[in-house]
Amino acid sequence: MRHLLIESSGVRIRARLLANQTAEIVWLGLPLHSTLRFWGRLVWIDTPFEAYRELSSRDVLKRGEIAFIPDRDDIVLGYGATPIATAGEIRVPGLATVFAEALDDVEALRDMVDGAVVSITRLTGSARASVPAAGRR
Repeated sequence: MRHLLIESSGVRIRARLLANQTAEIVWLGLPLHSTLRFWGRLVWIDTPFEAYRELSSRDVLKRGEIAFIPDRDDIVLGYGATPIATAGEIRVPGLATVFAEALDDVEALRDMVDGAVVSITRLTGSARASVPAAGRR
């Protein structure tokens, strides 16, 4: 099982990669250092990655799912409503492929700073267990 670490503004979120082509593209492209921005309670991360939309793509995410939007080449992390969402959903503007699931409480994403640098790196071996959970700084 492969794991990622997403870090910005003192917040750390661990994630488990799923088994799909988009996850493979992201994994091979790491480490990633980029800029993040907010859209409602959705964190956007600009990437240099290119991937095709997978058959499982959808425009509504579950809390803690991490997805890639091929039409925008962006990674998104949802933790609540977006400007186009109806009650109780995390709707993204376009079809997205979920490639990972957060292992930590994604409510900590609210502590990240719009426009800040974000890093996504591989977590291997004992590092998976040693990273403090989000919000425990």
